[in-house]
Amino acid sequence: MSDPVSRTASTELDTPVRRLRLLSRLAVYLLLDLIDIARGGRDVLDTLLMSVIVQANLADVARGAAPRPTHGPSTEVSLRPISINALAASAGAPFETVRRRVRKLADEGLCRLGEGGVIVPPAVLAAPGYFEKGERAYDRLRSFYYEASDLALLADGAAPCAGPEADDHHLGAVVRLLTDYVLRETAGLLASMGGVMDGLIAWEVFRGNTAGFPHHLRGGEGYAAQDMVADDFRRPVKVAEVAERAGMPHETVRRHVGVLVEAGVCRRVSAGLIVPAEVFARDNVRSAVFGNAANLRRLLAQLSALGVLQLWDSERRAA
Repeated sequence: MSDPVSRTASTELDTPVRRLRLLSRLAVYLLLDLIDIARGGRDVLDTLLMSVIVQANLADVARGAAPRPTHGPSTEVSLRPISINALAASAGAPFETVRRRVRKLADEGLCRLGEGGVIVPPAVLAAPGYFEKGERAYDRLRSFYYEASDLALLADGAAPCAGPEADDHHLGAVVRLLTDYVLRETAGLLASMGGVMDGLIAWEVFRGNTAGFPHHLRGGEGYAAQDMVADDFRRPVKVAEVAERAGMPHETVRRHVGVLVEAGVCRRVSAGLIVPAEVFARDNVRSAVFGNAANLRRLLAQLSALGVLQLWDSERRAA
């Protein structure tokens, strides 16, 4: 493997393109960690379905003037059901697969099927395990914000602005905003990768390939394949490692990897799998990178408006 210091394109002074590239890399890690936290050992698709149902149910709450002090409404009256058709479209999964999964979730008491569609009962959202997941997601987002700030990656428009101080009940609002962000990103995976599961597996391969990158290793100034970090820096990963990290059955991952290899999104090398540099020069992937940056700016602007970023900054100064 070549010495990163010898690659001048990877060690030059910072530029907006190179900041965006590192920010996107860290955002992929954030997205996968948030999904893993929400999953809690469950199947990834079930987790995404539950997230879509909850966000649809709480749509009216999210548009309210003030955030509620809990993760969910106090009664089921204000919940907005979502149909199986809409749920399947949002998750990018076949109708019959979603219908079967929802019935299984309903049998477990995690959701309820009615004439208007599917809801997640408030008791599920008020359970201690749901709250603990929310706290872990909150902490992960805060650590991402600190890291991105320290690396000056938010200098292009995602810094906190003057706003109110966050109140004692801001956690629920933050979790809803985070869930919105994750669902927007999974929709982006559906558009750029052709499927949510394919996209998540590709990003898990990417995370394994790049997790050991030093922060200065960001590629060159441009969007062509030769401007990306070269493939010989990427650590190949095995299907078994991807399956373990993604929380998916080995056979499921192997089948999706076959599709990704056929599409050129992943490449088999002697030691495992990589997502090659040329993939990031594709128009659809580049659009996904820009979309991710826009989603991050939107999320951070919303957090700033709630006073959350200011709270985190003050907590850090006081530590």
